[in-house]
Amino acid sequence: MGTLDTLLASLANDRPTGALRVGRTGTVFLDEGRITYMECAQTPGVERLLAARGRIPEAELRRLQADGGCERLLAEGPVTLGELQYCVLGAVLDAAFFLLPATGTRPKFRPGERHWLGGRWYFEVSGLVRECARRRAHLARIWPSADVDTAPVRPAPRLPGQGVTLSAVQWEVVTRADDEATPLDLARRLGRSGYSVLLAVRRLAAAGLLAPAGPTPPPPAEPAPVRPTSPQAPAHPRSPSEPGHPEPATGGEHDAPLPRRPRGGRRSRPSPQTPDPADAPPQPPDPAGPPTAPFPGVSSGPPGMPLAAPAGPPPLLPHAAGAAGAQPHAARPLGPAVTADPRDLALLMRLKKALEELA
Repeated sequence: MGTLDTLLASLANDRPTGALRVGRTGTVFLDEGRITYMECAQTPGVERLLAARGRIPEAELRRLQADGGCERLLAEGPVTLGELQYCVLGAVLDAAFFLLPATGTRPKFRPGERHWLGGRWYFEVSGLVRECARRRAHLARIWPSADVDTAPVRPAPRLPGQGVTLSAVQWEVVTRADDEATPLDLARRLGRSGYSVLLAVRRLAAAGLLAPAGPTPPPPAEPAPVRPTSPQAPAHPRSPSEPGHPEPATGGEHDAPLPRRPRGGRRSRPSPQTPDPADAPPQPPDPAGPPTAPFPGVSSGPPGMPLAAPAGPPPLLPHAAGAAGAQPHAARPLGPAVTADPRDLALLMRLKKALEELA
C-alpha cells in the first residue's frame, strides 16, 4: 500500500469526481481528478477558522452549508471572497501535511460526493507535495526533534534568561497550555492553523521555554544561604586591659589573630617578630589617613578603639582593587571590604535593586 499522494496522482489521470475517505483520518474531495478540498481530523477546518476570527458563528455556517453553500455565504455573510480563499488554503495545506504521508489505511472512494464549498478552488497534487516538504524542512531547521509536535505542551517553570519576546501565536499557546493538550489540540481550540501552532511550539522549544515531556518535575529548592567561613570579630572589641578580657592564647603563627586597624588609620601587617598588636596600647588615629564615615553593620567602640578588618583580600572592585596592604589569601571573601566609604553601600544597594527587578 503506497502513500496517499501516489494514489491521488493516479486518480488525476482517471478524472473522477467524489470523496476519497482515508479511514477516520480525513477526506479528500475531487472534481474531475483535481483536489478541491481536504479535511483532516487532526487540524481545524475552514468553518473553525472563520468562527475563531469572529467573522461568522459556526451555527450560521452550518445553516448556510445546508442551504446555498458557498454562493450564499459570499452573498449574505460578512466573509469576503479573499478571506474565504485564505481560510480554504490554510485548511487544505494543514490537512495535506498530515494526510499525504499516511500509510496503512485503504482509502474508500465515494463517487459524486462534493464539499459544500463547491469546486471554486483546485489544488495540484504535486504542488501540495512540494509545499509539505518545504514545511517539514522549515520545522526541522527551527527544532530538529518532532517529539514536541505530538507531546503535551508544557511551558518551562522558569525562564532561561531575564526576558523573552513572544509572538501572538506563541503567547496564545503558552496561555492556553494545560500540560495535556498537544499542539494540534491547541490549534483546534484557538482556531489557528495546525502548522502555525507547530511553528510556535518548535520555536518555544528552541528557546528553552518548554519543559521536557513526562511528569511535571518538582520546583527546584531554594539554595541555602552561603555564609563566610572566616570567624567574625566582635562588634565591640575590648582592650586586654579591661576587666574580664581573657589573655590571647599562644600558638603557631597561623593561630594569631588578624591585624587590627585603628579608626581612620592605615592597615599594617605585623611581622612574626613583632608583638601582637592586641597587647599594645591603642594608637591615636593617623591624621594623614583616609577620611572615615559610618558604615552600616560595623559598630564602633569608644574613641580610639580599632575596627574589625575583614579576613582575606578585598574583592576586585574599582575602589578596592588597588587598596594598599591587601593580604594574599587562598579563598576570596564573599562580601566587600570595609573601606568606610559610603559609596560602597550605595553601589551594592543599586545592584541588589537591579537584580530584584530582573528576577
